[in-house]
Amino acid sequence: MDVISILSDPAVVFAGAGVVGGLVRTCNFRIENPDIKFNPWKVARNIIVGGVCGYAMGGNILIAFTSGLSGEWLVQKVVSKTDTKVGLSEKIPKLKSIVQ
Repeated sequence: MDVISILSDPAVVFAGAGVVGGLVRTCNFRIENPDIKFNPWKVARNIIVGGVCGYAMGGNILIAFTSGLSGEWLVQKVVSKTDTKVGLSEKIPKLKSIVQ
């Protein structure tokens, strides 16, 4: 396989569109909040989540880009819904005290 055939694969194109969406999300956040300290881990997280969401939604470059752009918001909503149903925020401190 050569580079051209890999880059023309639709899955790679959709994941790339999601990555670009995650980068745009990061840049937009930095423009809106210039006083917040820059964190490279958040940039990496947005890139990874954007790529995964872009790959998962696929089908269209615009849809992949938009899902990459809103990927972090989606993950936060899923985690908060899971937390309210399972009650992890109360269980984690108890587990930490048991482990220590």
